[in-house]
Amino acid sequence: MITLVIIPAVAGGSGRAHAAVASGQHPAVTAGKAAEFLEDLAALDIRAGKNGAGRILTDVHRLAVQYRLTAYDAANLELALRRNVALATLDAALLKACKVAGVAVL
Repeated sequence: MITLVIIPAVAGGSGRAHAAVASGQHPAVTAGKAAEFLEDLAALDIRAGKNGAGRILTDVHRLAVQYRLTAYDAANLELALRRNVALATLDAALLKACKVAGVAVL
């Protein structure tokens, strides 16, 4: 069971909001599943990763260009790589980048 979630520092509080909105917009996610996800999300210890902001113009930018990702997705990938942790996503481009980069996906 997952009890700790780390989001990129650059996302700040918007990481939770993004996850909440995105969960309800994915075609495979029903309204009931989205509500269940939001309940699960509220129970997690969500923390911002450290040292992320200084990596925007270096590592995050490099990953965004290399894998053709948004800066937000590249920041998540950078954090997963740096912390050696799995990443949870439904985004096709980010899933592909994780596979190529060797990042486990939940």
